[in-house]
Amino acid sequence: MNLLIQDTMTPEQTKKFKYWQTRTIVVTMVGYALYYFVRKNFNTAMPSIEVTFGITKAQLGLFLTLNGIIYGLSRFINGFIADRVSARKVMSLGLALQCAGQYRIRIQ
Repeated sequence: MNLLIQDTMTPEQTKKFKYWQTRTIVVTMVGYALYYFVRKNFNTAMPSIEVTFGITKAQLGLFLTLNGIIYGLSRFINGFIADRVSARKVMSLGLALQCAGQYRIRIQ
């Protein structure tokens, strides 16, 4: 924490600041881990997808390539959106949409 800010804060404000600082970093880390888990679990399912649906390795490779490109573009575009909208809303909406998508895939 910046010394100038620390000097102007009361002990109660400092305590509150540290609480929210810790809470923010923990929630961010958990949220990112969930995003990463949802994005990376496809590799585990690939052998089963090949057998069940008769999809070739070339088709899966094309899908993974396009998935990576779309993911990269979405990070760029969503960065602009996140700069203009509350980060809490963006993170919550993103996780909710991923959960809904995973649930929809699961029940099919």
